Amino acid sequence: MDGLTIFLLCLLCLAFVYVVMLCVCFACLFTFRARLEKRLVAMSVVYSEMRDVLLSWKELLEREGCRWDEKMTNAGAQIASLRTELKSEHESLSAYELLSGYEKELKRLSRGFPAVLKDEDYLAYSDTFGDLDASHRRVVALYNGDQNGYEYWRKSIPFRPFTLLAGFRKRERLS
Repeated sequence: MDGLTIFLLCLLCLAFVYVVMLCVCFACLFTFRARLEKRLVAMSVVYSEMRDVLLSWKELLEREGCRWDEKMTNAGAQIASLRTELKSEHESLSAYELLSGYEKELKRLSRGFPAVLKDEDYLAYSDTFGDLDASHRRVVALYNGDQNGYEYWRKSIPFRPFTLLAGFRKRERLS
């Protein structure tokens, strides 16, 4: 064997290793992307449950004679028409901000009605919303972990041009 044959054989081995690693990179990217989509579906379910709890809480306050100002009426309409089927991280962030802000306002309004504070439904709604909020935080933590893995493989320097050509775009972290 002469030097050129050895060089070409080594180059062929390196190319083979590169292609295998590229396949591993794409397999990991597809896995993490599927996981991220599943986490968004899980957040959609949690947001849907949060919306239902908040609307029931609102009905409880209405039965007790709570009067709504224009801000709360608009927020209630937004909550009632909230789309919980999430397609992106931005939709998730805005939906969570809307839901948690409305929950804070309902808590504030509930303090003005001593009968509501003693009502079993109020306690159940408050506890349920707290449990859903904890579930939301767990799903966000899982999402962010998967997002870290996705971004690691997407940004790996030897394969970056191929991942960009294949359409793997940046995914945002949730907070």
